[in-house]
Amino acid sequence: MNKIISQSWAISLRDLRKKLKWWKYLLSLIFLFVIIYFIGAGIDSFFNFSQYNTLNLKYSEFFSIAILLYLSALSCFISGIELVSGKKGFLKFLLVVPISKFTILFGKTIATIINFILSYFVIIILFLFIFNRFSFVTLFLLFLLFVYLIFVFQALGIWISSYFKKYETARRFSSYLALLMLFFSGILFPLDYFGKSIMLIYYLNPLTYFIDLARYISFNLGSLNLYLDLLVVLVFGIISIILGTIYYNKRIRN
Repeated sequence: MNKIISQSWAISLRDLRKKLKWWKYLLSLIFLFVIIYFIGAGIDSFFNFSQYNTLNLKYSEFFSIAILLYLSALSCFISGIELVSGKKGFLKFLLVVPISKFTILFGKTIATIINFILSYFVIIILFLFIFNRFSFVTLFLLFLLFVYLIFVFQALGIWISSYFKKYETARRFSSYLALLMLFFSGILFPLDYFGKSIMLIYYLNPLTYFIDLARYISFNLGSLNLYLDLLVVLVFGIISIILGTIYYNKRIRN
């Protein structure tokens, strides 16, 4: 057990050293926070968004937590694709040394969680203070939700990538899926803003329920039934993690 933990930690540290440069991290953190804040505050300054949604939230509140959840899901989804389809050679190199393939997966997931804490979650804490919604309970529940989302969407990326032979095709598909998730998950517009035909796309998008659950945690308000959110998030997550693990194992063997 200690060997697995140490090997996983070594993989995650290698991944973090490769991606994380402190000056780049601080610049990206500031840049992302400023962009999200000014989009929300800018719309709030000339548009009374609370009149057009049943949640009675300002656009800055409606948008900020949701877009951070979306960015986390997207980065984990792409990470899952790169884990089995990427051409960087790191995964292939590790397969010739005596190390478990699930240790590799666990190490990569640890690196993703740490990267999330150092980037997106720091911004979430800032926004909770700005909106006067900060509490340790809210912070803890959001943390659990985001970590669960990391596991789910990384597994989803592994599962989806198993249907594509080429990495470029998988990345192209992920870009189309990213646009679909952005516009039809309640990030930019309220769920009750469109007609029933478009609402069907919202309901079929699993990210919709993650975002609605995040709003319940942050603001005690949501567009859907809380129990429906919990049910879909749990069922979709369990299925994605199981299928992702199965196809990861199958892809590595092939």
